[in-house]
Amino acid sequence: MDGISVVELIQRRSHLFNNQPILAGKSGIHRLVTNVNVMEVPDIYEQVRVGDLLLTTGFSIKDNILAQEKLIIGLAERNITAIAIKRKRYIYTLPKKMLEHADIYQIPIIDLSMETNFSHVISEVLDEILSHKVRMMDQVHQSLQHLTQLLVMGESLKTFVENLSFYLSHKFSLLTFKGERICPIEGLEWPERGMLSSRQARVQAYEGIKLYNQSNGVKNTCWIPIERNSECLGYLAFNQSDLQLSPSHVMILQHAVKLLALKLTNQYGIHHVEERFKEIFLRKWILGEITEKEAILLQASAVGLSLYDRYICILTSSIGEIPLQDRILRNKTLVQQEILIVPIDQQLAILIPEKVYSNKSFSLPEIEQYLKDEAHLKFIRLGISSTKTIDHIHAAYRETKDTLSIFAAIDPERSLCYFEQLGIYHSFYGMANNEELILPLLQILKPLLRKEGKNNDELLETLSCYIYQSGNVKETAKLLFRHYNSVLYRLERIESILQISVRDPEHLFQLQLAIRFYEFIKKLDPQLLSKTIQIMEI
Repeated sequence: MDGISVVELIQRRSHLFNNQPILAGKSGIHRLVTNVNVMEVPDIYEQVRVGDLLLTTGFSIKDNILAQEKLIIGLAERNITAIAIKRKRYIYTLPKKMLEHADIYQIPIIDLSMETNFSHVISEVLDEILSHKVRMMDQVHQSLQHLTQLLVMGESLKTFVENLSFYLSHKFSLLTFKGERICPIEGLEWPERGMLSSRQARVQAYEGIKLYNQSNGVKNTCWIPIERNSECLGYLAFNQSDLQLSPSHVMILQHAVKLLALKLTNQYGIHHVEERFKEIFLRKWILGEITEKEAILLQASAVGLSLYDRYICILTSSIGEIPLQDRILRNKTLVQQEILIVPIDQQLAILIPEKVYSNKSFSLPEIEQYLKDEAHLKFIRLGISSTKTIDHIHAAYRETKDTLSIFAAIDPERSLCYFEQLGIYHSFYGMANNEELILPLLQILKPLLRKEGKNNDELLETLSCYIYQSGNVKETAKLLFRHYNSVLYRLERIESILQISVRDPEHLFQLQLAIRFYEFIKKLDPQLLSKTIQIMEI
């Protein structure tokens, strides 16, 4: 409840009081008077209320020193504002303990003028309270009008927050849905990674205003959500520990939150459209629908992007649905490094400028961990392309897709998969769907691939192990848990069946290609391998 302070009342209505009106409790002169009451009986405590200015002549306790000494303690428990005494009527000298209690409990004892009567005092004090409320409402109206005008006239959010802080005599800061921190406050705690979750802070109501509250034992940090249709567009933040808001300040704050909701809703709508156009461009560019350099640069400029000459493309394995406004797409660190991100088929395509990628401070494992945390996944695979110019980004994207597919087959535990480390496997991958290329490569193994061949699986396993051990019979025997002579016998049988020599460099080269291609197709697409073997048997 709003009122007028004791000191202001004395200044504005000085004729009601003596020349040195504060007898004790001077530290409480800024307490607010919201009502006037009269002390007529000794037991006044049940008849006063918070904010009262209590008028008395002391008649009811004039002969009771103990009651005089305990008076301030009882009134302090009821949280009255001050007591005004007309002395030299019944009580000429106030007890020392009464004055001490007034100082301790910060309840001013005011010396009323003998020339005034209570009726006059009550009338003038209530008139002053009412006048103060009128002035306050006028100030609130002007403040609200000015804050509204700031946004209507297109002033920046920084100017708006600065003016709000001025009107409320307290520093405020704003966190927008873009991750912008407007008028940041030193030492102010901010939500991690943008918007708050219910796990990060507790929700409470403050004078009718919803807020998130978090205390670190020293400061009590608060964020007032700026919401529109149950969607959070930002937070008005402040340190609550030293904030005292009057009802008029609460009105200003409530209005400011509504104004910010309108402003941020408008910005969010524009931002959403801009981001949508940006996403459409990035998709078309990455998927190869735009390949001419001039057209790419022109369309990038139209959506507010300034491109580098060369990029590395990274494609994630599937991480589920990611809304355009998801915090991954507007992560401040990534945006500052001008890293471009766009969702494609439940995956994220990430374009990293070559100069950022080669910077020592850039860390792919950190990007990997961040994406895992945000997508709530224990494992995520990243396909990393070679460096490409902006007119060949579609080729980089194809490289990442191939890289993910190939490493998922040949090394499923690896999370960072580089196209440049694929070697011959990329050629194998290109051949996988071409019958004319598959059959000649596997032709040399045809006799061992037939189902009716006796012990063919065992011989094929021995040949594969021999090839992968670079022709070392001893290591092959060790891995197969077979005797050295048994492996030699099997190799002789293989040579007899295939009509080749495993010691002949040319034959060995063809066997290496065939075995590695066979093992690759077996991991990549077992059905394709089975179909190929059936064709070979015809």
